Amino acid sequence: AEPGPRVVPGPEGPMVLPRREARVFDKPKAPDATRRPVILSADDDEVNQQVVTGILSDYEVHIAMDGIEALAFLEQCEEPPDLMLLDIMMPNMSGYEVCKIVREKLGIGPAQMPILMLSASSMDSAIIEAYDSGANDYVSKPFDKQVLNAHVRAALRLRADHMAARMESVPRSPSKCAPHTSEAVDDADAVDDGVRRRRA
Repeated sequence: AEPGPRVVPGPEGPMVLPRREARVFDKPKAPDATRRPVILSADDDEVNQQVVTGILSDYEVHIAMDGIEALAFLEQCEEPPDLMLLDIMMPNMSGYEVCKIVREKLGIGPAQMPILMLSASSMDSAIIEAYDSGANDYVSKPFDKQVLNAHVRAALRLRADHMAARMESVPRSPSKCAPHTSEAVDDADAVDDGVRRRRA
């Protein structure tokens, strides 16, 4: 059956995702010992999406072509993805707006689902607004493969630590959408140093 309209949170109230734009996302595979971390990539540029999926081929990457699609994906998840890559300049809704909705209206915290904001801009004002909107980190385009992977691994380490603490306090069954990964990260310090330098 053809998917019908969806209602998703918007910056000024509920927004209807029209029938013609509604996408049916594939559910991630059931959790097992070898499950790859789940990443949601939101970017309206198909070339950028191809670059991201190519660089992050070791992960299970789900694509959303704008902020509305990203919110629709998150709405169907019992547990959010391990990580979200969020472009700033997108039609209909900016990455800043999407990030604020995720944090404030969906109630998904920065440790529960880290958000890496992506932009070709290196202006201080763009970086500051990204952090103020709830992003964990900021990555400039064009991407360097090793740098992007380092940022991703650092964010996944934060997620893994959060999930481990939560599992210890309140045991839960793994999510059907994005179950917990315990993948360790060895090179997060390099990313942390970069973040501190930008904030200094």
